[in-house]
Amino acid sequence: MQWVVYGIRPTVTELAEGMPTLEILSAPAELVGAFQAHTAFDVTGYRGPQPPVGQTHRYRFRVVALGKAIDLPPGAPASDVWKAIQGHIIGDGSLLVPYARAPKPTRKPVV
Repeated sequence: MQWVVYGIRPTVTELAEGMPTLEILSAPAELVGAFQAHTAFDVTGYRGPQPPVGQTHRYRFRVVALGKAIDLPPGAPASDVWKAIQGHIIGDGSLLVPYARAPKPTRKPVV
């Protein structure tokens, strides 16, 4: 898992672009107090897709609604968050997005 945010209030309807990479979110206002897990990159926060140049990868964004809050500390491993929510999911949705990084343009030497 490349990004996990948990402890989001049920009134939140969107995730802002450019969120800080803190374990406990301090912005934007609607997400203050939510947590970010440690992920496959061994950091908190969203880093974006990084497939090898020229290869298309598919990225799944998944949102789950829980019937109860989970009791995990800020910065818990993403795998622990996933285990903790099992049996408490009351709704979910996902979006699968293909993405490919274009090669960097080559620079012509200045003569």
